[in-house]
Amino acid sequence: MLPPSSQRQAPRHRLLLPGPGLTEPASIVKTRLVLPKKITTPIACETCRKRKSKCNASRPRCAYCQAKGLDCVYRDPPAAALDKALKERDSSLAALELFRAVQTRGEAEAAEIYRRIRLGDDPEAVLRQVTCGDLLLQLHVEPETRLRYEFPYVTKMPDYLQAFDNAYLRSQVYEWTSKYNASESASRRALQGQAQYSRPYQAATLVEPKIDQVRPSQWTMVSSDDASMRAVLRAYFQFDYPFFSFFHKDSFLDDMASGGEVHCSRLLVNAVLAAGSHCLQSIAKRPDTWDPLSMAYRFAAEAERLWKLETSEQDLLPKLQASMIMNVQCNISGIDKTGFVYLLQGAAMAHRLQLFELQDGAMLRPAFAYTAWCFFWLQSTLAYIYKLPPLLQSPPKSPLPDPIEAPAWYGELFVRYPQSESLVPLQHGQLQRARLEQSCFINNVASAVAGGQPNAHDLVSRAMVGLETWYKALPPCLSPQNIVFPSQLKIHLHYYNILMELHKLLQNTAAQHSSRQPGSPTIAEACFESILRLYYLRHSFEISDAMLTQFLTVFALNASQALAGSREPIQDEKTMSADGSTLAEKTTVRSALVLAIKGLRDQGQCYFFPQKTSYLLLSQLAPDDANLVQKFAHVSDEARESRVIQAREIPGHFPPDIMHVLGGGEDVYSSELIRQYARVVLDFKSDAAGAAPSRKDGDASGGDGSSGLAVQVEEGQVPNTALPYSELVEMARNVRI
Repeated sequence: MLPPSSQRQAPRHRLLLPGPGLTEPASIVKTRLVLPKKITTPIACETCRKRKSKCNASRPRCAYCQAKGLDCVYRDPPAAALDKALKERDSSLAALELFRAVQTRGEAEAAEIYRRIRLGDDPEAVLRQVTCGDLLLQLHVEPETRLRYEFPYVTKMPDYLQAFDNAYLRSQVYEWTSKYNASESASRRALQGQAQYSRPYQAATLVEPKIDQVRPSQWTMVSSDDASMRAVLRAYFQFDYPFFSFFHKDSFLDDMASGGEVHCSRLLVNAVLAAGSHCLQSIAKRPDTWDPLSMAYRFAAEAERLWKLETSEQDLLPKLQASMIMNVQCNISGIDKTGFVYLLQGAAMAHRLQLFELQDGAMLRPAFAYTAWCFFWLQSTLAYIYKLPPLLQSPPKSPLPDPIEAPAWYGELFVRYPQSESLVPLQHGQLQRARLEQSCFINNVASAVAGGQPNAHDLVSRAMVGLETWYKALPPCLSPQNIVFPSQLKIHLHYYNILMELHKLLQNTAAQHSSRQPGSPTIAEACFESILRLYYLRHSFEISDAMLTQFLTVFALNASQALAGSREPIQDEKTMSADGSTLAEKTTVRSALVLAIKGLRDQGQCYFFPQKTSYLLLSQLAPDDANLVQKFAHVSDEARESRVIQAREIPGHFPPDIMHVLGGGEDVYSSELIRQYARVVLDFKSDAAGAAPSRKDGDASGGDGSSGLAVQVEEGQVPNTALPYSELVEMARNVRI
């Protein structure tokens, strides 16, 4: 029998102690031997290469060469040698370009480049800024370098201008504006230095380093911004000065930079800046000469203030030169009554300086002689335009030198066109000599037409022959085949404008001329229109050009008179009009009228007178013609407020031709000053003994009871003038501005 379980004894075992807590096993760090990185050398030195041993390529000497005291020479790989050569070339080119920039840039820009180099700037960075600046400038003017402009309304050249051997339609400027496209001609002409034939004049920039040296703020109180006034000076010398040259540019700028007062004065500088304010397109309110906020008004007002202050004999020469500039600006601004006062006082100063006699002194003689010829040109041109007797009977005694033999006597102007490195001369000396020689014939014409001389018919005939001789003797740069600049085109326009007037005076003898001769009235009118159209095709009428207003007005008057006799509504092109003429002929006349009034409107953005003339001519047209002109010439109706201001502030008068067309009748001398001036001149010229018109002492009225100037004639008339010196002085003294 088994014993009970409770009585069994269990095996005896030792109790286990509690185990340790769970812990992270210790990390096993495996270590390995790190070998040094193998140093690779791109190329071994020549010594190690010859030994075929390891080279550590240390510079400037490897370890072996340094230990042995040997020369260590490395040979560059081909790629590295090429990179090095390219870097050296770029560095040399940058230095060369910077050197050229310092040579050719303006004084201020060259000084800035030099300053940047002295400060330690990277030459390539400086060159990059200079180049990028030029690229931005080229991008700015590039839209204006299109090949040609297109006529409004009818885009092609009229057929009647091509019906004869028209030298102006065989000219280079017409060929390059009609037969070639920009992609073919622009680069080729630029390489040949003929960019002026493929680009408008306003795309060019005047290159005159002397302007960068002047500080206009030292000569005027109107502005202290020298940079802006330098831009005005550049615009003046580029657009206004080439045709209205009244002083020597180089002498003026030299004195302006050095502070000299022989060829420069505060009055002359302000007069120049007033004229230049009309030429710079970025200036607002250019035609608003009555607005005190406009730059032209402010400079003109300062010039007028200085006019009354400068009375010394030393200032007479620049004051006379300023009087001519102020006369032109007054005329083109519609205040020609004031302009004639400047002309009369200028004549008095010219006689005080004995300007029309031979001068002594090597320094002053060229300046005096040039100014004398310029004044003679101005008074003869104004006498011709306003149908008044000239102030002077004969030109100055100083001869005009040959511009080839004495180029410094006239000076020169240079312009640069975009994408062209060459400078283009304006042939200023050749132009000035031709312009001044032409004034001799203009003076004779004005004297014959307005002087009441009994042999006026013979004088006009001789003047016509002399003008044709002058035309044939023009230098090659002024020939019809080569003219391109606005100043060159205008001298031809002036020639044909005078011929047209002379043929009207000689209607009985005009039939003796062949219809194919340059002197015939039909050919003269056709050439006149051809030159105007070439002017527009190449340059447009948007640039500032005071003399262009005269030619555009004549062109517009001729076209409006052609339409006056047969005004009809615009019909279909194939419809015949009642008088048998085709509508195409009238369309051509209308196209001329549109172009002329568009030109006056464009010039009206610069000057007041063409602006007002365009509105007056437009008001004289039939409704259909007026609507046509407004549509294609983009002429809007004149605001009533503007008319009121202009009528109050601009009390001027118009030349006789305009007054006649606008219904002015025979009394074209609406200005009392002009009537007095004309009466004094005519009375003197009709007196064989040279006595003054009979007036009672202390009485300022003339013999007809009208208002006149109290004058006293002294003994001894100046032989060269149509008026005694005392008359000029007294007129200038009694008529105040």
